[in-house]
Amino acid sequence: MEINGREVIIKPCFDEMLDAILAYFLKKGEDQFARRFVKGLYEVIEIKIAKHPEIHPEYKWKPSPEKMYR
Repeated sequence: MEINGREVIIKPCFDEMLDAILAYFLKKGEDQFARRFVKGLYEVIEIKIAKHPEIHPEYKWKPSPEKMYR
């Protein structure tokens, strides 16, 4: 996924967990809450993570001189 010219990589486990969360809310009949939850989650990714990645710690399993993995 690219946001504002920056590549944001979503791990497969994120998608799996999100699917499980959405399935739970949809099973409970909370369709609107599920939609708001996903929208809010992607807003956080777009606004906070993509615009200010340096506020998050460096990914310890893949260090780089530029500290680009977060």
